[in-house]
Amino acid sequence: MRKFKGSETPSRGMTGGERVRLILMGAGVVVIAVALFMATQQADAPPPSMDVPEQITARVELPTIPTEELQSSVDDRTPEARVRLERAPLETLLGLARRLTPAHYQAMGTPFADTNLLAQIEADPAAWRGKSIGARGRLLELSTRRPNATAAPEHSFLVDLEGGGRVHGVALSTPADLEPGDWVVFQGLFLKLYSDEAPDGSWVEAPLLVGSSLERSVAPVGPKPNFDPDDLLIVVDDTFQRVLGLDVPGRYELLAHARDAAEGEHNFAAAPELDRTLLAQILDDGQNFRGAALRLPISRVEVVRHQLLPENPARLHEVTEVWLTNVDWDKNLPTIGLYYPGRLTGIEKGDLVSGNLLFFKNYAFDSARSRHLAPFFVALDVERFELPEDSVMRQVLLGVAGLTVLMVVLLAVLVRRDRRRADEFERQRVESRQRRRKGGLTERT
Repeated sequence: MRKFKGSETPSRGMTGGERVRLILMGAGVVVIAVALFMATQQADAPPPSMDVPEQITARVELPTIPTEELQSSVDDRTPEARVRLERAPLETLLGLARRLTPAHYQAMGTPFADTNLLAQIEADPAAWRGKSIGARGRLLELSTRRPNATAAPEHSFLVDLEGGGRVHGVALSTPADLEPGDWVVFQGLFLKLYSDEAPDGSWVEAPLLVGSSLERSVAPVGPKPNFDPDDLLIVVDDTFQRVLGLDVPGRYELLAHARDAAEGEHNFAAAPELDRTLLAQILDDGQNFRGAALRLPISRVEVVRHQLLPENPARLHEVTEVWLTNVDWDKNLPTIGLYYPGRLTGIEKGDLVSGNLLFFKNYAFDSARSRHLAPFFVALDVERFELPEDSVMRQVLLGVAGLTVLMVVLLAVLVRRDRRRADEFERQRVESRQRRRKGGLTERT
């Protein structure tokens, strides 16, 4: 078949130039997207080395307190009833007390008795029946008795509270050498308002707590609104060969000061910021920086955990331990630790924080890989840092999205144009054949 001029079949796809342009545009979009992704990942990535002390989490299961049984078997509505001590409910609470640990009392949110709490209990003792309460103060009286010949001894005592007021108590155990005048601490379950005779012959009406053990306490060190450098004179830094840990003299004094510090006690506005040079100097000579006020630059939280404390002179029930990293610190020292007095809320792993610190000591700890030495601080405050919205990044992302939409629209237009060209060519070819056929029939006739 002869081909006439202009009868070439047009491409049913895109031309070579159009394909090249689309390929280049698609490659550009991919490159931009990958670059943005890598930049985001790099900004969020922690430093390569993140060795911190291992974290162990324990779960506490709370026992069921038979509140209704206690309400029906205890009477403290009248002065006469408050002199009696009902045996059955006492034994019930003693049985429960054997199963309770400090972690249980912490999980139950146990308040420590003071004049305000005592007033609430006296106003409505039934509302507090079976609830956990703590008491701390000086021991006024201690006696031991056995309910019967085969029963374990029970220790009854009276405590003059540190926060004002008095409480009665019954415990299953006490230190052997405990004497009146000693500082003691006790956590138990409230049974009733009880009235008993004090050593001076007076009658003391106060809440009766039932618990497992009456423990020895220490005299308080606080409040400490002012910093005393003498509190840290005997603090010794750890080394790789000598590990003393964090529970050393001076720890609770510094924690108490961080909790009670008076406004303006430390000039943090003029304090140096922790950078790699300063951290190296602290590791080299911690004694020279003991108690120094320092500013924490914006750093990443790697570990945050709440720790129950043993009985201590700062009267702190727990501290929050935080481990931080910073990409601007030396790669050989990317980690520092700090204590915050009490429970620090609103901070999680991965958050960015800043704060005001006091240097405590250089602390050696073992990770899964090796032993490390890191500066350890006590924080007066720790604040979460919110990243500002990046308008440039948002505009770039919008540009990428717009370019993608443009490519899709352009591709649709080109495909539609090619289809129209192909349809037009097919129509012209059919018409040409029809004209040739008519011309041939005319010549024959």
